[in-house]
Amino acid sequence: MKKINNIYKIDSYLYCTDDSKIEKGDCALYGEEISENNPTKGMHPYKVEYPDQCHWNDIKIIATTNKSLGLPMVEQDLIKQYCENPVESVMVEYENQKTCEPPHCLDLCDSCERVTVKLKDNCIIISPIEEKMYSKEEIIEQLSECLLEYRDYAQKEGLTLKSMSKFKKEWIKENLL
Repeated sequence: MKKINNIYKIDSYLYCTDDSKIEKGDCALYGEEISENNPTKGMHPYKVEYPDQCHWNDIKIIATTNKSLGLPMVEQDLIKQYCENPVESVMVEYENQKTCEPPHCLDLCDSCERVTVKLKDNCIIISPIEEKMYSKEEIIEQLSECLLEYRDYAQKEGLTLKSMSKFKKEWIKENLL
């Protein structure tokens, strides 16, 4: 599974962040002077010692070039690419991990899984975000498939196939024509 994550350059370090809940033992970025013109002004990393320490705008760090935080590292290739062409976001690979073992878990329970960052040699696995261009026909096909998948739900909510078809035509007219 892949997910888009943000990259911040603060001082001479890169920080890869994600929007998951910050917990005790995590590292986070705190910024009191953040603005649209300067999103990293006043930001600094810190180790979370207790849950109430976090601020509403803190961001969890999942990897960095700052070795002092003891987190997974950012690959050298990304550092080189970032120096040549700074980006704000990257695609990070994640994996599901079991958190309990038999006999407590019989591999039937979903609550025993958690999503974690996938690592290779203590580095997160990152790939660039590829902008995709879709033809009008591809978008219409995807919209049709989506509406078909939600047909049962829509019918339970009182939507008819006719109203779904009308929605599709109006959406195409507003967004693609």
